Amino acid sequence: MLGLVRRLATNPIVRQGAYSYFLEKEPLTAALHYLLALATVLFVIWPKSQYLRVGSPPLTFNIEAIVATVIMAYLSFSYGAGKLGNEGTHASPRMLMAQGVPRRGLVAGLTVLTIGHTLFFVALALPLLVAAAHVSGVSGGNFGRALGLIVMCTLAYRWLGLLTLCVWETHDFMRYVVVRVAFVGFVLGSAFFLPSVNPLLGLISMSFGEELGQVVILFQHEFSYATVALIIHLLLLLGAYIMVVKLLKNQNGARSAAALAREPRHG
Repeated sequence: MLGLVRRLATNPIVRQGAYSYFLEKEPLTAALHYLLALATVLFVIWPKSQYLRVGSPPLTFNIEAIVATVIMAYLSFSYGAGKLGNEGTHASPRMLMAQGVPRRGLVAGLTVLTIGHTLFFVALALPLLVAAAHVSGVSGGNFGRALGLIVMCTLAYRWLGLLTLCVWETHDFMRYVVVRVAFVGFVLGSAFFLPSVNPLLGLISMSFGEELGQVVILFQHEFSYATVALIIHLLLLLGAYIMVVKLLKNQNGARSAAALAREPRHG
């Protein structure tokens, strides 16, 4: 266990990511703005004291959770598609592999970094979400399901962003366009074209799914939008993860083949 922690602590992408996300001004400013936005929304929608009824319809929690999901989804796409470090010290998976970082260490570092950074944003929002859930009378079970859906969706979007980085690493404008189109499509557009997989409607369905008819019939069983969205985003996460690992493996193989071709032949 100690050896695993030591390897992660010395992993180049974990070290670079920790410095980039937690010590540089721009990411910390984005995190502060995220927290201020959630606090402002909660202040605006907080029930007036004379109308406050614990156990009332959970509109406060739903709105707060939806705002958190939208912001986290946008940041996940952006951070996933972006290179680590500032302009002078940009680092990407391909660059680190070219510097001799093994593929397994790279994948392990990316996994730890993406999970840790996602949980960091969840932890920032947690006190506000707990307050919103309390005033809305949301049960512990539904609160846990909502957090699980938020984490699953934002992790899936993070790895989709990483996938665009692996495919268009040298094309900054292409990555910029693709991740924003993906954000609009997955987070906003799917509410109109594929509502059952939309994470925002999934959050609403936990409270009002039956009243709004937000259920899907599969194999003679009813599934809420939240369940369907969770499953679809889990599949998206696994698919993006596998494709990123495959691309890194192919790039590593190509680099090894190029190195062998450059070796002088004797005899």
